[in-house]
Amino acid sequence: MKKIIYLFKLKEDEKTLFELELKEYFNDNTKNTKTIMTNVDVDVESTIFTRYKLDVKYSCDSIDQIVDILEKSQFSLDNYKIIWAKNEDCYYEYSKQIENVRKIGNSIIGEFNLKNPSCVYGITYAFNQYHFGKIYVHNNSWMKHINKPKSYSYSLDVRLAKTLINIASKGNHDCKIVDPCCGVGTIVLEGLYMGYNIEGYEINSLVAQNAIYNVEYYGYRNSIINLDMFDIKKLYDVAILDIPYGVCDVVEESYQLQLIKGCYNITDKLILITSFEFKDKIETINYQVLDEAFVKKANFKRYIYLCQKNK
Repeated sequence: MKKIIYLFKLKEDEKTLFELELKEYFNDNTKNTKTIMTNVDVDVESTIFTRYKLDVKYSCDSIDQIVDILEKSQFSLDNYKIIWAKNEDCYYEYSKQIENVRKIGNSIIGEFNLKNPSCVYGITYAFNQYHFGKIYVHNNSWMKHINKPKSYSYSLDVRLAKTLINIASKGNHDCKIVDPCCGVGTIVLEGLYMGYNIEGYEINSLVAQNAIYNVEYYGYRNSIINLDMFDIKKLYDVAILDIPYGVCDVVEESYQLQLIKGCYNITDKLILITSFEFKDKIETINYQVLDEAFVKKANFKRYIYLCQKNK
């Protein structure tokens, strides 16, 4: 069975969000860790938290054992580079990292290239062993959407939007996702970027036009519909709803509940984002809260609720 190690890096205020993504996207219930070993194979860029992805070729109790395997098998690479993948859960002295990388590099047949390699292999220490294999480094390619041409100060953060797509989809690209109050399309953009079947609805015609502009600016197919969410006739696998939507004004709680009820008519599964605790209210309209998380920026806090319709 394929063995992959993911090494993550995150802000402390994103811890519960990260653990919710870990559970839904990687099917891993581990808590208080920044390193996992799994057979789940996803692109290193697919989550904001991944720093390295290591396709494990050899796992041994010591570096010398890995060196011995490489030398005996006459392991060869051309135009390669070896790096040490830092494990945030485990301190490892820098001088030892350099020494181990040098040992591994010297045991490989072929020419290395530090500046422009055609392949990169990595070594890390995790789960009481040393692991060697091909490594993929996160280069933050998704961050291009941060500077989308049309935006508002209250638009959802791109980091959060990307993570919500992972939680909603569980990595299933057949999943039909909807953002029923999509604003300028932040969530829709991230879904399209990752190749998901996603649509967004926006009641305000001017805001909808801005969302369409954003989508087309990045070369994606238009998935924005200028329509009140209460008029949606299609069914979806999951909805991602950020309330209130469209304006900065305060929205009455009764209307917020109407928005959630509107989702109830088009999907069994809902991810709700609010700026206030709302769990008790959600459960009054026949949605069960399966899990929850929060993210905090300065004094502003967002609550994320993963909900399932009661049958």
